[in-house]
Amino acid sequence: MATAAAVAALAACVTEPAPQRMNFGELALADRVRIADREAGSRADIRDVNDPSTVAAFYQVVATRPDGWHRPWTESPNPRYTVTFSRSGKDLGSYGVGSSYLVADGYVRNLAGADLRAVLSLVQAAGPLP
Repeated sequence: MATAAAVAALAACVTEPAPQRMNFGELALADRVRIADREAGSRADIRDVNDPSTVAAFYQVVATRPDGWHRPWTESPNPRYTVTFSRSGKDLGSYGVGSSYLVADGYVRNLAGADLRAVLSLVQAAGPLP
């Protein structure tokens, strides 16, 4: 009986938690987006965008993908790009873009195919290609 309980407890530890739905509504208020290429590590690789349609496009990256976010088993990955939203100089929040994922508040959402290419294209269009 104790063995069955131990196996059940172990199974509960390795079962991935259900994906979470994220709310990025506050980012919709942004009037500026800052994109930092964390791999380059230079202030020259930080770009500010204040064109309303481009700011809205960066918001849509996460607004159209509210589902499927999960906490990774290990620590959150370190994304290549960080996209930070602000309004009138006040930070509203951010997300990261990695080679095949988005990361926000310790949650990760995988990307693939055309979805991945569209997001990477948007981020890279704000600066030089990697």
